Amino acid sequence: MSFTPSRNLSLLAVAASLAFASAGCATKSKAVASSARGSAAKARFVGAPPPAVKKAKSEIENELTQVGAKEDGALSPELVREILEVTPPPAQAPVIASEPAKDEPQEYPPHALDEMDSNARGGERLRAIPVARLNQAGAPVAPEPLKRLDALEASSFELSASEETPLIFDIPVTYNDRVRAWIRYFQTEGRTSFRIWLERSARYLPFLQYELQRAGLPQDLVYVAMIESGFNSNAASHAGAMGMWQFIEATGERYNLKVDWWIDERKDFHKATRAAIRYMSDLFKQFESWYLVTASYNMGENGVRRLIARHKTHNFWELANRGALPAETTDYVPKILAAVLISKAPGLYGFRDLNYQMPLSYESVVVPGGTDIINLAGYLGVSEKYLKELNPELIKGFIPRNIRGHKIRVPKGSSLAVSQFIRQVVKNDPHATAAN
Repeated sequence: MSFTPSRNLSLLAVAASLAFASAGCATKSKAVASSARGSAAKARFVGAPPPAVKKAKSEIENELTQVGAKEDGALSPELVREILEVTPPPAQAPVIASEPAKDEPQEYPPHALDEMDSNARGGERLRAIPVARLNQAGAPVAPEPLKRLDALEASSFELSASEETPLIFDIPVTYNDRVRAWIRYFQTEGRTSFRIWLERSARYLPFLQYELQRAGLPQDLVYVAMIESGFNSNAASHAGAMGMWQFIEATGERYNLKVDWWIDERKDFHKATRAAIRYMSDLFKQFESWYLVTASYNMGENGVRRLIARHKTHNFWELANRGALPAETTDYVPKILAAVLISKAPGLYGFRDLNYQMPLSYESVVVPGGTDIINLAGYLGVSEKYLKELNPELIKGFIPRNIRGHKIRVPKGSSLAVSQFIRQVVKNDPHATAAN
């Protein structure tokens, strides 16, 4: 996936503002406030800023003033003002000097500087000084008044044209005390686990995002799988939920995931992902709110329907604030939102030098009953662990003899070698059945 400069800087500015506003990063000191200001409206190069910087700043200002929040506690006008530092223009245009005044603080977050300094190599460093919009004649232009932020849940959070860059967020983004607390947790006590999840995410994200996009669902729903299992197909819960998407057996059966003594398709990241997509699509038809969809995914749709009827509200945050939801579900949506924010810009939240795993590369072949994937791994010259990782649903490591054929995933480019292995199996074992 490629990112244009405008996307990188737009994402950087929004994430930096939220990250530095988070209590997990630092206290609300003057340094933090100046860092947030430096990452958004006040960031400016000495001399003429690169077009990408101007474009990114303009997009942030225009889009954040239009994107709204139907849910209580979502992005508010006050938060937007905090992010963009919207202030009346000065009486006259500021002077852009080659050096700041001696008593003028240099206000920029270090990580934003590292990111944007690459555009100024060979020139002067980024300076953060008060600026105002200027018209073609050089006179200051007053910023447009902030519009009421509403209907975020029904809109796309996009900081540049969709034909130019991918969406930054495509689910509603609420930033409140609950979300902030989970960001702080993942930065501290849960840091080790979250780092592992981030590094593992690259292994599966291409497939997961493709499937969500193909189904017309928000791609950011991949972070449901991050919170459910840390993208681990072998994850198991105390309640008997299994796999990357943590299906219990009854729900898995409803969405055609087979569970038998030799196979558990809840652990098949292909089939379980498609089942999760169908399940979340069904939930959205019922609730028309992604927050209630994810809450239902956690506690069950019947319980959510009862709470909505009892409290006469479809607002997740109202249900949470009234103590109507189980504690686990109350935390579930904020966890997902925290995961979304950190995963979009991990360096700004302190997750640097990540060793992202390579995306899985494989192809599918049909093998006969009696095939042992441990023996197949040895024949292909790959590790047993790797082949099991491609086929985690095979809980016994083989396909029973009475199964005529079963599709498995093998390393890309190895289908011919698999065919040779199968011919040897059939030749040496008269009871083995050749697959179609």
